[in-house]
Amino acid sequence: MIKKIGLIVVVILLWSYGMMTLSNNQDQKISEFVNQSQTEINDISNRLNQNLETLERDFRLLYNNADVHQYLNEVEKYEDIKTHDLYEIVQETLKTMTENPSYIFAWIANDRADFFLDQSLISEKGYTVNSRPWYKEASEREDMFYSNVYTDVGTGQPIVTLMQSYRDIPYGFVSIDYGFEEFFETVSETNGLFMVDRENQIVMSNNKTLHVGTSLLDYDYALDDVLAYDDVSIFKDNSLSLMQSNQSLGWKLFYQPDLKVEVDAFEKEKFKYQIALSGLCFVVIGVILISKRRKNNNTSMEDHRNY
Repeated sequence: MIKKIGLIVVVILLWSYGMMTLSNNQDQKISEFVNQSQTEINDISNRLNQNLETLERDFRLLYNNADVHQYLNEVEKYEDIKTHDLYEIVQETLKTMTENPSYIFAWIANDRADFFLDQSLISEKGYTVNSRPWYKEASEREDMFYSNVYTDVGTGQPIVTLMQSYRDIPYGFVSIDYGFEEFFETVSETNGLFMVDRENQIVMSNNKTLHVGTSLLDYDYALDDVLAYDDVSIFKDNSLSLMQSNQSLGWKLFYQPDLKVEVDAFEKEKFKYQIALSGLCFVVIGVILISKRRKNNNTSMEDHRNY
């Protein structure tokens, strides 16, 4: 009897230990998956930051260019644009800037002469700088700033404009239009990644259920859990959501990797283990039953002899 109880206790202990081991393995695998996913979004965020750091460095070079500054300061009227001694030098400077494929346009503008000039063209006469949507903010701010994202008419890609005015030149501006197409292509294989701008408009999406140009607020996501933070990772209901904010753009990068493969693998492992434990239980029960039957048979034979 004691042996039978001992076997039962062993089976119970094995079952408990097995379930505990499975649970620990699942926690460990989920932790590894979260860490891996965090590394992936960190890498994407770092690449974006590096691109923006390069953009801001190049922008400062353009903004502090003495020829550009002098040209904007001395062009008094539209007719002076091409006749100024520095015109070709300035335009070549703008061309050189756009050798970076992500710089769609490098351009300058002057409200006094009502023109803008980029690496390839001059605005038509009658162009009014102060009627442009960026004019008010650009003329009031002293630092460089990024516009909201918008679609470039010529290329069809999402771009932002980095801009700054000269405080010592009445309404003189320097700008670079930065396109995200190349960067988005580098992360196109990262399933579950999407980005929203400061207005929560989706600007890039590798998620088939989220569409570029729509608002994230229109979808059933854990916004209260995520949007309240600058950086957060949330795991619940077998779903992982990671988010990082980009301070320069005011954008948020979301990454929702597919946990289904991990969960399915664990469930298969759990099922195999349960089958093995169940088989062990049946073996122990069988041993107990056989042992009991033998004992009963031996008892019957002993009784028969005594009779």
